[in-house]
Amino acid sequence: MADRNYRNHSTQGRPDPYDALRSAFDDPADSHAAEDLSHTRRVSAVRPASPEQRADKRGASRLPVRRGVRRRGGDGADRKKAPLSPAQRMIRKRILILAGLIALLAAVLLSVYAVFCIRDVLAIGVEEDSVRVEIPEGATTGQIIDILHDNDLIQNTVFCKLFAKLREYEDNYVGGVYTVDTNIGLEEMLYLFKAKPKTAEEKEVTIPEGWTLDQIVERLNEMGVCTSEELYDTIANTDFTNYPFIAALSEQDQTGRYYLLEGYLFPDTYRFYADSNPNDVIKKFLDRYEEMIATLDINRAQELGYTWDEIMVIASIIEREAGSVEQMADVSAVIHNRLKNPVEYPLLQMDSTSYYYYNYIEPKLTDDGQKSLYASAYDTYNGSCLGLPKGPICNPSINAIEAALYPTENSPYYYFYHDSNGKMWLAKTDQEHVQNQVEANRGDSNG
Repeated sequence: MADRNYRNHSTQGRPDPYDALRSAFDDPADSHAAEDLSHTRRVSAVRPASPEQRADKRGASRLPVRRGVRRRGGDGADRKKAPLSPAQRMIRKRILILAGLIALLAAVLLSVYAVFCIRDVLAIGVEEDSVRVEIPEGATTGQIIDILHDNDLIQNTVFCKLFAKLREYEDNYVGGVYTVDTNIGLEEMLYLFKAKPKTAEEKEVTIPEGWTLDQIVERLNEMGVCTSEELYDTIANTDFTNYPFIAALSEQDQTGRYYLLEGYLFPDTYRFYADSNPNDVIKKFLDRYEEMIATLDINRAQELGYTWDEIMVIASIIEREAGSVEQMADVSAVIHNRLKNPVEYPLLQMDSTSYYYYNYIEPKLTDDGQKSLYASAYDTYNGSCLGLPKGPICNPSINAIEAALYPTENSPYYYFYHDSNGKMWLAKTDQEHVQNQVEANRGDSNG
């Protein structure tokens, strides 16, 4: 005890470096004594820290933040990147230049593509010209766009088909041969083939019985239905063989014929839209003709020994020669009688055929060879025109067609003549025919 007290006394006021070591070997009983001694010490009261002190303590506990300065020894992302070598800088520069060139090339190609697309739709910068194209029956918009591309009227079919799809074009096109202007653009081209009229205005057109094709075209042009040029082009170049009566015409029937459709444009009253599609207009005539002849016995032509086209030629002559419906069967009988006796009557000698040639064919001809060809094909007073003319000379009525199929039975007549009042004089021989003319003219002078 004396040694420990001495030790405590001797080290009082200064720390002993061996205290910690000695305490590890002290007797536990001695530790209790030390605790007892601690109770005898005065301990000052602990006051609670003020809010200001607590705030200072918290602030002091935090480490100061050095903004804008990275600590060394952080992760890889915080480490400063090593500078690029000259070779790497050159590669990066070349990549940037190449990327720029590719972007520029893409922009140029896109611009060129856009120009071609706009050119197809608006026909900007397209030189004016005309191209003839044939549109088949039942063609779709896509098929027509392909046809336009094949004829160099458009360049980009993919864009044009997409454009037409967005515009929701219906596939209501009229087949035929068209003359297309190169500078009208895709929409106008498609509209050209449509059955839909350009305006809602309707025209009522009456075609008299016995009118020629030229007269019909002129009337339609005057009424604003179609232009003459459009109609003649359609008539001359469109394939109408989907109609059986046209398909039945042999190559021989067509050779030397002036108008293929003459005789088949049925005379009637029609309603057309202004600025109609010319193919649609012609087909309305042919549809009406097909509808009307369906009421007749077509096989009757074969019973008489003629083709249907020859019956139409006879009907056209009857229409122009007869003064009334009542006279048609007698005129038909005269024609049939002369055709059955070609030895004695090789020429029909019908005035209406000569009138048709000299008034509707010859004025359009400039070549003497063509004049001779068509004169021998249509003028039944011409020594080379034996039998019937090459084709009909007008568009006959249903009454004239019936008369051609059913002439007056057992008629003995080979001649007829009309006076100024329309009365018809029939004769069996040429001598009687001359006498009838004298008698008819005498009656005219007395009247």
